[in-house]
Amino acid sequence: MQIQIHQEDFQLDALGALFWPKYQALFIADVHLGKTEHFRKNGAAIPQGIGSQNYKRLDLLLQKYQPQQVYFLGDLFHSDKNQDWEKFEA
Repeated sequence: MQIQIHQEDFQLDALGALFWPKYQALFIADVHLGKTEHFRKNGAAIPQGIGSQNYKRLDLLLQKYQPQQVYFLGDLFHSDKNQDWEKFEA
């Protein structure tokens, strides 16, 4: 869905991102990497592999928009350093 703010065009994506074509910039909020693993470690019955959905969405967004810049707006990681830091760096 395309929106306009102060005569600037933006693209809202259903995957939870906002793309600003003028600057080839992608904005993503509340990714919460490591959330699934954090809850599983603390006894929550969450199926293994659910957390990989975040990476699949990120890959889809990067392929779709091919941004020059990516901005993560808060809550990138859910808890203290965990295995998802290494996955994200890779």
